[in-house]
Amino acid sequence: MPEEIIPGLYRLPIPLPNNSLGSVNVYAAVSADGLRLIDSGWNAPEVYAALVDELRELGMQVSDIKEILLTHNHPDHIGLAERFAREAGARLLLHQLEAASEAAYAEDRQGMLAEMQIWLQTNGMPRKERETLIGGMHRMAFRIPTYRPDTLLEGGEVLAWHPFRFEVIWTPGHAAGPIPFR
Repeated sequence: MPEEIIPGLYRLPIPLPNNSLGSVNVYAAVSADGLRLIDSGWNAPEVYAALVDELRELGMQVSDIKEILLTHNHPDHIGLAERFAREAGARLLLHQLEAASEAAYAEDRQGMLAEMQIWLQTNGMPRKERETLIGGMHRMAFRIPTYRPDTLLEGGEVLAWHPFRFEVIWTPGHAAGPIPFR
């Protein structure tokens, strides 16, 4: 069920299948000129259905989505972005470092997973846990979309989504180019 944070800005708790967290937050900024999403949830049919239901409760539908701001390039945040861009013609906004990391990952997914396995082994992760993690990462690779953002962000930009005005802030750490805003 959508939770209104401030007038016109909603938190949509979207299911995160087979994950102990249970859900991930997608935010919807609703205005007279359309709908903007902040993140898009995991790429799975049940997640898509849940997000469509949440939008319906707001009196909106996928075709109302104008833009999607992707805060960082992790599957639980970007999963449905490509589908929404295709279905609604929504523009995708992403930090330039996140776009570069997605391009590198798409180019050499298997090589990056092999490097990760070596790194985990070198740092003492037990074999059974390492195999479970890498196995999951292999399966996940096929669910990660490959998309091209329409707008690359650096930090410092202002998104004027009437009546909202968000300043993009680059905060590296959790990923190469995460972008919270204020």
